[in-house]
Amino acid sequence: MDIDHFLFDIGDWVAGRGQFRQVGGEMWFCPPHGVARAGPRRFRMSEYAVRMNDMELSMGVGGSGVDPAVGRWGTVTGVWLGNAIRVEEWSPDRPPQAPEPPKSTQSRPPCPPPVGGWPMRRAEEGAFHDNLEFDLGDLEETGAAITVGQFRPGPHQTVLVVAAADEAAVEGYLRPQLAARLCVIPSRWTKAQVDQVRAVLWRHFSEWTLSSFGNGSDEQGQRVVFVRLFRVLPEMARWAVDVPDGLLEVDPVLAPAAR
Repeated sequence: MDIDHFLFDIGDWVAGRGQFRQVGGEMWFCPPHGVARAGPRRFRMSEYAVRMNDMELSMGVGGSGVDPAVGRWGTVTGVWLGNAIRVEEWSPDRPPQAPEPPKSTQSRPPCPPPVGGWPMRRAEEGAFHDNLEFDLGDLEETGAAITVGQFRPGPHQTVLVVAAADEAAVEGYLRPQLAARLCVIPSRWTKAQVDQVRAVLWRHFSEWTLSSFGNGSDEQGQRVVFVRLFRVLPEMARWAVDVPDGLLEVDPVLAPAAR
């Protein structure tokens, strides 16, 4: 997998979104994952925070009733200096909102529908946005099922989609429970491949400026490991070359920008 397009070096233009903080008479750009300490307005600044040169303090946190001890959110564009950003443009931004509960959206399963279409849920089974009830047994632990998700192709329709490394085992265990409400597709990777990627990320968590990562799935029900980090380093990019395309999704806070 190629993530070289996220790399930048001294003299390159970069852009990012985070928190502007005034510390010791200097302005700092902080990733949006600071850790709160006990007590009001006391924060531990991220180890990845970088100074913002050529930025007036009053522009960053002063005025409009903004408390300098709290800082403010914004986007910044400038030149990477190695341990600081020479600010060329910046704009205020709203703080990140708390994630909204998942919405019941319609999504098409990656399997062709059975004859007569996907089954409709009866009234006594609950509304269409209710989850299906089923027992996975040890399918995930053994690596037979890599990703399990519920798709809703239409009102009152819910289908369990499983990306399987062992399709026969998944079919044999879940088909009797779900009948036509099951869609089994071949997984693009094995449990060992996913576990290996996660193990490497854990091992290099701080070294590669990671803030979080976790399992997810794409629109086809295939496993994706999502990674949030401050910036992509050359060491991580070299490792990612051997990661299968589509298994890893990288979301850096600071990335190259056009002039």
